[in-house]
Amino acid sequence: MKKIGLMMIVALMLAAAGCARQEAALLTWQRAGDRWEAHRDMETYTLEADIPAVSDAIDEANKARAEDMARSFSLEMAQRLEELPKTEGTGAWVLKGEASGLDDRFTSVALVQYTYLPGNAHGAYAIETRTYQAGCAEPVALSSLFVPGTDIYRELSRIAYWMLLDSDQLGDYADPQWISSGTEPTEENFSAFMVRPEGLEIIFAPYQIGPWALGEQRLTIPWSRLAQWLTPELAEAAGVAEGAA
Repeated sequence: MKKIGLMMIVALMLAAAGCARQEAALLTWQRAGDRWEAHRDMETYTLEADIPAVSDAIDEANKARAEDMARSFSLEMAQRLEELPKTEGTGAWVLKGEASGLDDRFTSVALVQYTYLPGNAHGAYAIETRTYQAGCAEPVALSSLFVPGTDIYRELSRIAYWMLLDSDQLGDYADPQWISSGTEPTEENFSAFMVRPEGLEIIFAPYQIGPWALGEQRLTIPWSRLAQWLTPELAEAAGVAEGAA
């Protein structure tokens, strides 16, 4: 009897904890067409999110990640106000999302976060992307889109460097040394990517290939330039498989 009573108490405590977590959520979502939106005004900052509606599983994952981001910002705000109690102005957290893909076989989602803490010279930027392949519940790594044995970061580094340098995309900010640093063949430099109908889009954060004033930069590498390294599934979806019309 004591054991049963203890189990009931534990179950009630867990249920209460679950309710508390639900009540403590910072973001309340509303469907607006093919988007999910959330807005909340706090005493010293605002929270605003606008993300795409993709599928039940992906949407839930995006909402959970958005809640984590908003909560982290809330803690940062509390720390800032504790350090600088006389700081004027209000903070802001803004999350913008987008989705793209190839047919129903590959879907990419980007979550771009902009934050501002009172007292800072300017806001902060962060981006996270996830790509899903049909039949896979978890996001896939960039390397998994290419055949095994491919040194894909070396290939992407070479292609991205010359595409950026040869174009006028960066204008007067086109600095070969800065571009070289931001396109070094590392996983970090190519961690933000999107699968799009026209090619593989690489997203470079501010400061990665140029100064802050340059902002976020995007480079789309046509599938035709990557065809020899793509997995058969992606090559077929992109229309560059051997023998494709």
